[in-house]
Amino acid sequence: MGRSAQSFVNETQIAAEFLEGKESLTAGMAVHIADLMGGTP
Repeated sequence: MGRSAQSFVNETQIAAEFLEGKESLTAGMAVHIADLMGGTP
């Protein structure tokens, strides 16, 4: 992984500011998957 777990948590929190409920979790996972793939959304 190119980023630390803390960075992932920070990005998830940022996504949660724009989305609500399950959508925020989905956005967070999308970012995490993108990191695993070696890129960003």
